[in-house]
Amino acid sequence: AEGLAVERLVVSGGAAGSRVTPQVLADVTGRPVTCAAQDAVSALGAGVLARAMLDGDLAGLSRRLAPGGRTFSPGPDAALYRDVLREYLQPFRSAS
Repeated sequence: AEGLAVERLVVSGGAAGSRVTPQVLADVTGRPVTCAAQDAVSALGAGVLARAMLDGDLAGLSRRLAPGGRTFSPGPDAALYRDVLREYLQPFRSAS
């Protein structure tokens, strides 16, 4: 939804079982990353989006129905990853 702030990311599957991937995602994005403990999280996400289309409360539904699990917060390498990402994206921004 346009204009909706991203407060955290949720990963599932193989990435959720890793200790490295969620930490890198948290560092690069500057957002907490939760590793879903439940199965079928993609189906849950699709259901949340469908329900939000009916009642228009995506933010509220996302907060209430978000899966729980281990959470990784941005760590001491976050600034380094942000600098690397900014440098990587620079040619794409110049081209547009």
